[in-house]
Amino acid sequence: MHRDQKAILIDELQENYSKAQGVCLADFKGLSVQDTNELRKTLKESGIVYKIYKNTFANKVLKENNVEGYEEFLAGPTGFAFSYDDPSSAAKIIDKFAKKHNDIPSIKACIIENDVYGTDKINVVLALLSKEELMTKVVGSLNAPISNTVGVLSAMLRNLVGVINAIKDKKEEN
Repeated sequence: MHRDQKAILIDELQENYSKAQGVCLADFKGLSVQDTNELRKTLKESGIVYKIYKNTFANKVLKENNVEGYEEFLAGPTGFAFSYDDPSSAAKIIDKFAKKHNDIPSIKACIIENDVYGTDKINVVLALLSKEELMTKVVGSLNAPISNTVGVLSAMLRNLVGVINAIKDKKEEN
């Protein structure tokens, strides 16, 4: 590979890394070409870019971005899934895909905001709620007090109508 080609790939990797909210490093060894294409398609449908770069290129880019503790995860074949909208979505999709394909690919690590989450902390990343899930919870939390207020006001109106009817009935008896 010529120096110009290497520089282009390193620049591409730097651009993908700097735009991504989360990066998932995966060991794709043992994955067939057909399954690799299926994984790429699944990731692409979710807006995630999946690329394979030389570990030396990744090492250079991660060092330049002051990421620490990633070195042990750049051994062997490594695929990089760049998630631009949700930091954990790439890891979730790869994990789901791996469960259907004999645990291949395996997640080596995830990098979110320059913090490295190794295999011992992948469950933390997988448990993160997506933006949509968080927004749903927030809206639900905001909606609950409003619903409660409406319920209380409705009950008060029902009680008031009941009292007025009782007074009316009593006056009709007299």
